[in-house]
Amino acid sequence: DDVTYHGFPSLQALAGG
Repeated sequence: DDVTYHGFPSLQALAGG
């Protein structure tokens, strides 16, 4: 996912994209 999603950090991005 993108780094942010609707203004919040993407869970998939936090997990390593």
